Amino acid sequence: MDFTLLLLPHVVSRLEDCTSPSSNYLSSLSNPAGPRIAYKADAWYNGIMNTRSLPPGLQRDRALRLFIEKVRRLPRPPEMIVLYGSRARGDHRPDSDYDLLVVLTEKDGQTIDELYRAVQEVELETIRAISLLIRTREQYEVARSRGERVLRDAEQEGYLLWSQSYGSAFELSGTKEKSD
Repeated sequence: MDFTLLLLPHVVSRLEDCTSPSSNYLSSLSNPAGPRIAYKADAWYNGIMNTRSLPPGLQRDRALRLFIEKVRRLPRPPEMIVLYGSRARGDHRPDSDYDLLVVLTEKDGQTIDELYRAVQEVELETIRAISLLIRTREQYEVARSRGERVLRDAEQEGYLLWSQSYGSAFELSGTKEKSD
């Protein structure tokens, strides 16, 4: 079973200290200029962020697909979007919201407004609640270094849905949208 693995720069630094065959393979894919995409069934990631492919239920999730489709059309899309919380863990109820960590390259009021507009449109169309946690890259790194729980949870249980460098996780995993 193949899946997509995105190597973020902070992951590569942790892999350099490892000697497992998977970590050696993943380290060989690293690039100082940014993340690389690899397809590897036995990927080892040291608990930074969940790199499994999206489960089938999330691959077909209409609210997530609509939101990511709107994000990709933004003039200045976020650096990354991560699904975390109960929907990522798989222990959600039907009325649970979608918790999304959104990391922007820099603070940009227009992009933030457009993100919330996209949330409103998706919520109206799907009758699903979406909660955004928006951070700049700098704020994210500072909070990460402090071990803030919400970011730790997002990194340990979250699914990377969007990367500015590589686009949508739905495209990367080769999934097709299921019609309702």
